[in-house]
Amino acid sequence: MKRSSYFISARSASADLHASELILAIHDLFPKVESFGIVGEWSSRTRAHKISELDRCLSLGLHDNAQLGEEGLAARQWLFEHLDPLELEIAILVGYSYLHHELAGYFKARSIPVVLYEMTPVEALAELDLSKVAERVTIALGINPSGSDFIQRTGIPFQYVGNPYKDRADRVKLDVRSIGLNPQQEILSF
Repeated sequence: MKRSSYFISARSASADLHASELILAIHDLFPKVESFGIVGEWSSRTRAHKISELDRCLSLGLHDNAQLGEEGLAARQWLFEHLDPLELEIAILVGYSYLHHELAGYFKARSIPVVLYEMTPVEALAELDLSKVAERVTIALGINPSGSDFIQRTGIPFQYVGNPYKDRADRVKLDVRSIGLNPQQEILSF
C-alpha cells in the first residue's frame, strides 16, 4: 500500500520557517505521511523530500513573474514534470506568489486540494489576477483572526489557526542574561 503524501512550498525564507513547523506538526500527528516540496534552510531539516530548493526558485525569479526569465521558465517546467509522477493528496502553500499561483492551478487541474497558509506581503500580489485565486485555492489558514485583506478580497474560505510554532515557543524558557541582555529592561518579542 502506498503511503499518503503531500506537497509543501514556502514563498520566502521567513515563510520557510513556518513551513518547517507545519511539516513537523503534521509528522507529529501522522508519522507515516510523506512530504515532498520546495525546501529552504529550515524545511530541509525536516523529513521533507526535496523536489527543488527555495533559494534556486528565488534566484531564478519563480516567485515573481516580473523577474522570470528563460532559465526560470525552464526550471518551472522541470518542477511540474517532477511533480507529475507523485501521487499527492494535498498541496500546502505557505504564502502566495506568482509561483504558488501557478502551482495552485497545476494542482487544481489534477483535483488536488490546495491549502494556503496565508502570510503574504501585499507587494507579492500586485501582478496576480485575484479573481482566479479563489478558483485554485480550496481553503486558507492564517495567523490573523480575521484573515488578511487579500483573503477577504478573494473570498477564499478561511480558518484561523494561529502560529504553527507558538506551542513550541511557549515551552521555551530563556534567561535574558544568557544572551547578554539586561534583566531589568523590558523585552517585546514578535
